[in-house]
Amino acid sequence: MTKKNKMSCQLEINSEAWFRRRCQEAKKCLLETIPSIRKEQASKACATQINDTAGLFCLSAQVDNNFITPSRAKELLAGDLGCVYRNILRRCCVPIYWSKKEERRLDLLHSGTLTLVKTPQKLIGITAAHVIRQLETDKQCDDVVVQFFNAVIQDISSLIIDISDKYDLATISLEQKILESIGKDIMPLEMWPPKPPEEGKGILIAGYPGIERLLTGEREVDFGLFTALVVSRMVNDTQISWLLQPEYQVPGTPISPPPPEYNLGGVSGGPMIGIFETKGGIIHYCLSGIITECPDFENSDIAIERLIATRADLIYEDGKISR
Repeated sequence: MTKKNKMSCQLEINSEAWFRRRCQEAKKCLLETIPSIRKEQASKACATQINDTAGLFCLSAQVDNNFITPSRAKELLAGDLGCVYRNILRRCCVPIYWSKKEERRLDLLHSGTLTLVKTPQKLIGITAAHVIRQLETDKQCDDVVVQFFNAVIQDISSLIIDISDKYDLATISLEQKILESIGKDIMPLEMWPPKPPEEGKGILIAGYPGIERLLTGEREVDFGLFTALVVSRMVNDTQISWLLQPEYQVPGTPISPPPPEYNLGGVSGGPMIGIFETKGGIIHYCLSGIITECPDFENSDIAIERLIATRADLIYEDGKISR
């Protein structure tokens, strides 16, 4: 028996650690080969961080950062990895919103999306600068309650690390107790530093559009999560524009395409995640950008193609933003 096989035998069969070890030994992702009865456990193993290294489905000594093509992304997301990536997107971002404090019934003023990241130095939240600027404007007129999903934030101004109107980015210092009070399963992105996508490659996006908000109680609201597979169209030193191309969408899967002219207001601050594949078939992911601009179909004729993200590699480990 080889040393590697001994390591597998020492683990509980069909445990999450066992699935991860099997993929590591095979040097490729085995999710598609797992029997259906074990798919749920294997999928959890894919989406779970291990040894403080998040972002690798199958841990390998050598990782080639090759962005996958849109057609390859479509192929992967049509299978079980679609559920895994939907779960990753769901766990790495939350809605940020605020409402009038004295109102008995929730009077929600505005909302955006907050991407959760754990750098080698600290735990931070990232959103678009215009989301924070709108909050500052609303606070001048009303006494507001700020929330990250269920977590009530008493003094968000004291948590802000940096704001760049130039790049439309804002970073917020977070503590573990805030994550624990958010009210849903959370797993911040940990693969650092961010890596910008290549033009014409497949990337994933997520956010909480205002159109999907649902008032469920006097002061309770549910947010629907928007996710999509998109194609990076233009990548420059600071921005990424992306294109939602119908031929690369996968209807009926966990990451299904939105309807035509879907109102994306509210997704600003959401993550853009690049998908990579090694020569050995190992799939992993990394933060690439933060959504900062989406089309306003009600008030302009901007096409769906004009969607903008700011490159996440403009943010340093300590949360400061490049000047």
